[in-house]
Amino acid sequence: MIKKINKQFRQKKNLIYKILISNNFLLFFLLLIIFLYPFFNRPQENIYILGSVIDNIIPLVPFFSILYLLYFPWLFINIFLAWYRKNNFKPLAYSLIIINVIAYLIYLTLQTHVTREVIISQDFFSQILRFIYNHDHPYNCFPSLHSALSASLASYYLITNSKNKYINVVIAILIIISTLFVKQHYVADVIFGSFLGIFITWLIFLKSKNQN
Repeated sequence: MIKKINKQFRQKKNLIYKILISNNFLLFFLLLIIFLYPFFNRPQENIYILGSVIDNIIPLVPFFSILYLLYFPWLFINIFLAWYRKNNFKPLAYSLIIINVIAYLIYLTLQTHVTREVIISQDFFSQILRFIYNHDHPYNCFPSLHSALSASLASYYLITNSKNKYINVVIAILIIISTLFVKQHYVADVIFGSFLGIFITWLIFLKSKNQN
């Protein structure tokens, strides 16, 4: 009787484990983690500003707002493609989840703020940038998740040696640069975010490769 109960328990445990590591669950959990971002994008008791002399030199270029917004469809399309094609989706999902969790923990303990410039122009790109400012609070700056997740996806394409790796690396670089020219992030945010994305992704894929 006890052996039968233990066997049933192990079977249920194995079933739960298979569900937790399944691609469908990982996709759901990854999207859930990503959409938690707004809950952290608010001021804390202590707020830090990591601006530098270099940031003061970088001009505001509203045109880059297009590239900044490109991040969202590019990110989700690549996530769904990796899931649909089952192309190393698990290590990619683990990487993106871990990066987000680390960023959220930093936001809770070291909340940062970026000083935005006043937009006076009324041209098309300035209007888009004004839309971004109105819908995204100036917190959650360090690390830059735009940079971290873009660097992670770029690393993913390089590691898997995809035929589309070069175009995706270029897109990732342009998105990362755009965060500086639309004054959504400081250089420190971008550097640490990019390093975090690259380091975590290569580490997870290396571990995944060693296990196979």
